[in-house]
Amino acid sequence: MAGHAAGAAWDEELVHVLRRRRYEGVIHDFVMLDPLRETQAAGAAVEQGVGVLRRALDTS
Repeated sequence: MAGHAAGAAWDEELVHVLRRRRYEGVIHDFVMLDPLRETQAAGAAVEQGVGVLRRALDTS
């Protein structure tokens, strides 16, 4: 069960960090919509999420 707890902690951290940042001028779920995938805001959000996961998993 420790693995599940660790996964839940990473998920909580990711959600907390991504909710803390606002991307002005975009709609909810903009990262998941194909027409908006190539926008600067979507790229920044994905990059931010990857950074959180790397820190949580302690990888480079």
